[in-house]
Amino acid sequence: MRGILRVTWTVTPLWPPVARRHCSNCNRPQRFRTSGKFRVNAQKKRIDVWLLYRCEICEANWNLPIVERALVTAIDPAALCGFMQNEEGLARRHGFDLERLRRHGAQIEACQDFDVRKIHANGCRHDPEAIEVTLRANEPCELRLDQFLAGEFRVSRSCVARLADRGVLTIFPAARKGLRAALADGQVIRLRLEQVDSALALTLTRAAVEDVSRVSL
Repeated sequence: MRGILRVTWTVTPLWPPVARRHCSNCNRPQRFRTSGKFRVNAQKKRIDVWLLYRCEICEANWNLPIVERALVTAIDPAALCGFMQNEEGLARRHGFDLERLRRHGAQIEACQDFDVRKIHANGCRHDPEAIEVTLRANEPCELRLDQFLAGEFRVSRSCVARLADRGVLTIFPAARKGLRAALADGQVIRLRLEQVDSALALTLTRAAVEDVSRVSL
């Protein structure tokens, strides 16, 4: 019995998204990148915290509000310490807060460079009848699914589209936009290899468990 090859792909963007917004110094829309540092301002019993961004062209600052006029006693002491010490993980978490960025007028350009760790969960690694890939993304990636799958399976986007059209490739849960939707945590990609030729089946099987060179899409 050939069985099903099951793997988990954990996708991690290499850096937070770029915020595109008006630069008052350049007097035009520019790309701003997070500096990974916070600005903290305390007045009496209240505190403000911003995550600092810099224009890629002129290095002008833009401050993304994180805490606004909050009572110091209302802030978790560990978080306050993290703000004061520019803790890397805390800055990264707020840099991936897409809702907050949009709320403050930024257009988002998602990171197109990412790391994918492929872990063989169970099943046959040689000549399986199907491949089942579970996607894990702890941070929002906003990568188009067809683009991502083409890169990781080492095939063209048109090949991915044909496989989906033929029912060879299916996505669970089904996305309204299908392959044009963004990659999401918990998605399962299933490929029925008995419906493709042996050369393509071999390519897909190898790519399911082997890392590929990280390049910008």
